[in-house]
Amino acid sequence: PKPCGNFPWDTDDVTVSCNYTYTDVKQWGSTEPPIVLQGRCTVTCLPEADMLVGPPYSDDSYGYGVEDGAYYCNVGNSTWMGAEPVCLGGYDNSNVITDDTNTVRLVGGEFYGCVELYDDVTRQWGPVRGWSAYRQDRMSWADLACRNLGFREGLATAAYRLTTSGDVSSSWVSPLQYHYRQSHPFYPSTVPKFVVSQTLPQWENATLHDAIDRVVRGPCPDNDWRCSSDYRTMCLACAAERTQGPTPCGDFPWDTDDVTVSCDYTYTDVKRPWSRNPLVLQGRCTVTCPPEADMLVGPVSNPYGDAYGLKDGAYYCNVGNSTWVGSEPVCLGKAFT
Repeated sequence: PKPCGNFPWDTDDVTVSCNYTYTDVKQWGSTEPPIVLQGRCTVTCLPEADMLVGPPYSDDSYGYGVEDGAYYCNVGNSTWMGAEPVCLGGYDNSNVITDDTNTVRLVGGEFYGCVELYDDVTRQWGPVRGWSAYRQDRMSWADLACRNLGFREGLATAAYRLTTSGDVSSSWVSPLQYHYRQSHPFYPSTVPKFVVSQTLPQWENATLHDAIDRVVRGPCPDNDWRCSSDYRTMCLACAAERTQGPTPCGDFPWDTDDVTVSCDYTYTDVKRPWSRNPLVLQGRCTVTCPPEADMLVGPVSNPYGDAYGLKDGAYYCNVGNSTWVGSEPVCLGKAFT
């Protein structure tokens, strides 16, 4: 019999191996009731993955020493211990997710990495520091940062390191900043360091900036471990797809049968020309004409193109006036003489 049924998270993204005849009893202290296990599944990620999120962590949720990266069936409540497995790829500082509305960004991967904030004084991005890897409410902080970035919620602040085989059977769980500390870019002393407060803001529409106790511009003071320690950098993973929904300008209005349109509504950027106000963009669409066309009319040229560098033939959503920059695309055929 399988008290928890078949392993529910067997997807194409992972390889799963289950032993449904496995049985064990975990006893934690003399006063705690034992937990009876019947069924054990291991998950292997693809070779390019670095870490695995999903299995229960030691002491975090159950306190029964389950720390080998495997999933177990808990007979007591007939459920699999842990959450759906998610494989995290390697840290790459060229992968940046930015929300310019909240001036927060995630550096490292498509939904995971280390958090940075923008400093209006020095006009630089800097790391969030002073974040304890063992804070009991650390997932609440992760939820706040991920929501600021347009994700539904936080996914994890720790994960199992993978061996060269992509398996976790001989691995261990570690906070994400302990792993990424070796990978994230070196921050010069001139970069601002955002030191979080000890109290998480609870009000509606709070941002990560509301949780900052102080900003250190320049070298960290002596013995200020909250500012200087890489181990206290805020690194986390967010829950899958971003949930920003429609852009401020709505769907691209000129998607007709005459052209092929490809839109990235999660695109964000800020154009800051020296002599003009910043142009905040959220949403980018490209238009492809039929093969017989020679040129495309419609994407912005002047005045935005010269002042803000929008010269790539794409359409952008201007957050300031909630309109798409440019006009309806028109494809011009080839000229004949």
